[in-house]
Amino acid sequence: MAAEDTPAEAPPAFTAVSELYEGGQILMTGATGFLGQILIEKLLRCFPRVKNIYIIVREKKGLSAQQRIDKMFKTVIFESLHEHMPHFQLKIKVLNGHLDAPNLGLSPEDRSLLMSKVNLVFHCAATLRFDEELKTAINTNMCATLKLLDMAKQCPNLRMFTYVSTAFSHANRKFIEEIIYKPTTHYTELLKLAKMDIAHPKYQEARNRLSKENINTYTLTKAAAEQLIHEEAAYFPVCIFRPSIVVSTWSNPIPGWIDNLYGPTGLVCGAQAGIIRSVLADPDVKA
Repeated sequence: MAAEDTPAEAPPAFTAVSELYEGGQILMTGATGFLGQILIEKLLRCFPRVKNIYIIVREKKGLSAQQRIDKMFKTVIFESLHEHMPHFQLKIKVLNGHLDAPNLGLSPEDRSLLMSKVNLVFHCAATLRFDEELKTAINTNMCATLKLLDMAKQCPNLRMFTYVSTAFSHANRKFIEEIIYKPTTHYTELLKLAKMDIAHPKYQEARNRLSKENINTYTLTKAAAEQLIHEEAAYFPVCIFRPSIVVSTWSNPIPGWIDNLYGPTGLVCGAQAGIIRSVLADPDVKA
């Protein structure tokens, strides 16, 4: 690391966590999302000995993968990194790909590079729409996860595979513990549906049945993806992270930063702007 890339504060004394990231060659999906951006900033700021972060990004809205990342790094949350580690972007390796495509849309060269280098994986990408078409939700939240797991199995240096799920993956339960629950539908059944045409009678029948048995396609596919990882990832350590409703940052890297209007953020902004003046709710429900 160049002298001018020295972080503002001396790195903390070695702990088990800092040892995990020592010389880290990290693969990340969902890097352009809210959590992905926060995670990249956190990793680079707190673990300056991370060597590289490989991110799979697709072209979107006329911008190439690299252009999207260059634009992302101009946002305010990366200002401190630009000031104290001006060359941090040299650690970011942008790979053009698409999670819904075969082999994640990666070129053979990029795929080979990842398998030889990567030792940590953060799978943050997902479709977050609650009303997403079932087949689309399966492809993005499950099939992509399976493809990533298959590639991770071929990474001889892998230390950890981290999957970002949701606290609502088993929302039908009153209490959620840190265990893997059996989903309402086995993941293999859902993977079969992903191969069907949405107009096929069997697909239509299954979709109608599953819509009655589950809250939405998001929680259904997230729960099934947890089971998929539990059964398929016997080759390396796995961490399943279940965040609840995501709101703005508390203090780091800056207080109150958010780049979307999801969940309560949209409600608060609407109320503050005077657009939302009343909300229909159950007064007996307690959070």
